[in-house]
Amino acid sequence: MAIYTIIILAVTSVAFLIISVISMVHVYKNRNVLLLNKSFASLFTFAMPVLELVLCIVGFVAFVFNVRKVWNMPLIAAIGYFLIFLVSLSSLMFMRAMIRNLGLIDTAHKAQMKQHALFIDDISHEIRTPMNTVYGIVHIMRDDESFPQNQHSNLDAMSEAISDLLGIVSNLIDYTKIQCNKLDIIPTDYEARDLINTLLDRAYAAREDSAIDFSYTVDENLPSVLNGDEVRIIQVVSGLLNDALLNYNAGRVSLKISSRQLNLDSIILEFEVLNNGRRLTDEETALVYNDPAYVYEQGQNSRGRRLAFYIFKTVIEKMDGRISVSSSDKEGNRFAVMIPQKRVGNATIGCYSEDVGYSALDKFTAPMARILVVDDSIVNLFVVKELLGRYGSDVVTASSGEECLKLMASDHFDLIFMDYLMPNMNGYETLCKIREMEGEYFKTVPVIELTAMTNGAGSKNYVDEGFAGLLPKPIDVNSLERILIKFLPADYIIHASGEQSRETRIEDRAWYKRLCSVLTGFDVMKGLENSGYDYMSYLNRLRSIYDDHSIWPKQLKDYSESESFDSYASVLHKMREHAESVGDMKLGFICSEHEKAALNRDADYIRNHLNTLLSEYEVFMFRIDTILQRENEMLK
Repeated sequence: MAIYTIIILAVTSVAFLIISVISMVHVYKNRNVLLLNKSFASLFTFAMPVLELVLCIVGFVAFVFNVRKVWNMPLIAAIGYFLIFLVSLSSLMFMRAMIRNLGLIDTAHKAQMKQHALFIDDISHEIRTPMNTVYGIVHIMRDDESFPQNQHSNLDAMSEAISDLLGIVSNLIDYTKIQCNKLDIIPTDYEARDLINTLLDRAYAAREDSAIDFSYTVDENLPSVLNGDEVRIIQVVSGLLNDALLNYNAGRVSLKISSRQLNLDSIILEFEVLNNGRRLTDEETALVYNDPAYVYEQGQNSRGRRLAFYIFKTVIEKMDGRISVSSSDKEGNRFAVMIPQKRVGNATIGCYSEDVGYSALDKFTAPMARILVVDDSIVNLFVVKELLGRYGSDVVTASSGEECLKLMASDHFDLIFMDYLMPNMNGYETLCKIREMEGEYFKTVPVIELTAMTNGAGSKNYVDEGFAGLLPKPIDVNSLERILIKFLPADYIIHASGEQSRETRIEDRAWYKRLCSVLTGFDVMKGLENSGYDYMSYLNRLRSIYDDHSIWPKQLKDYSESESFDSYASVLHKMREHAESVGDMKLGFICSEHEKAALNRDADYIRNHLNTLLSEYEVFMFRIDTILQRENEMLK
């Protein structure tokens, strides 16, 4: 009997050693998944290898004692020990199955998060595109002397609301990237003066029509050229300035920019935003440090700014910096941001003063300039062309990279604005083709990247891919004027002593009645709203749609027959945008339904309803053709 006991103890001890090693390996390989799942099963899984190793040691000691006959372990106890091993073996099988399931859950979660991030990016682009258009049109209307003065306050309110919406969309995108660990910090060389100019432009825009006294100081020893993520720094500091200017009922707000040496190659770039408004509460101070989800869990109700502050803090920490906030009755509220930056060269900024000639109030024209705008969206082309039209420049548009190359082969332009995200040939690929063309002109003509990506990705394209400059959407007038002054020849810029009057037809209501009489079924007022309530702009939009998109019906037929759903949806998306932009909401709805069907790969719906779509589009084009012919006669 003793020999059987010894054999069972030996075999079971070795078996325990083997499964303890296997368990340790599995736990180590899947530690991240187990740590994410803070359940009792996960805790037990971590404890299992230790328990099995202890049982192995116990069995080995019992084996040695029985061999040396120090004491005799009963056979029934040895069998019980072996049964415990069988239970541990079953637990190992269960553990492996649980870890596999947790791994599948984790993989599915990551895939879901990725899809969520892609969805947020896609939907944000869909939201930003019309908002960028409205933002540009508002600027056009504000600059239009024919627009009724009593409506300018409404335009200001619209502009502010659109800016707020764009900020919310950008914050949602950044928050999603933070949750997916996809928030990138992209360092590039940048001019400190350009950074300061941008911050001051945004601060002055935020305090427009406000009695707040805004001041700034800049350290003369600040390095002239730095290396860091300029886009993210502007995001954080301008956000803190806007918060100080809008949320504290302060009478005075100041910005202090300074630096101190970190080592031979680096500095600490410091920003201080001070305001003498009401003191921050403890709840508001917590906004700087806590995740919005935590704030919700604690039942705190500081709605407006918790997401923005959390993003600011995360962005700063991503740049190895820190943010602090203090509040006192004597000094007011102080936000301090410290970010390490590499210095490039030894030059300093010296005595800083705001650049003369860059203010939007300093009117100028550039009538000798020829400018090419490239964008696949007819709406964006309209907005940019209208904005550039105020400077008297000759503006030519292209809706694709291929069309851009054809125009450049036969024409000369002083400046090119290039949208980055275009189908078939994107902005970077088009730029490369331009640089490959023979002639010094094609190597040096400045190409400015147009992008709605206001994060580091746009900055990376601008720096690494050879663009001369970056103009974010929605287009800020100050930023646009800086680019025109910087890249157009100096003798092309003609400064004006005062604003010039412009011809207007806004009060001539006869044309509106003519439009309504022909464009039956259209929401003409909605279309005019999208064109800044300008008769000629609306006609130009109709003319552009009629001239450029007659090929769409053939494309739709071809794509439906070949079941090229993605291409079909792309055409429908553009067709819907253009129909709704001029007020044909019925066609827009039909296009929307077909777009959904294409995205769902519903070939039956497309086949059964394609003729209805094409018939409606034929009516749409016929009405546009009719009104254009009639209005051309009126304009002769």
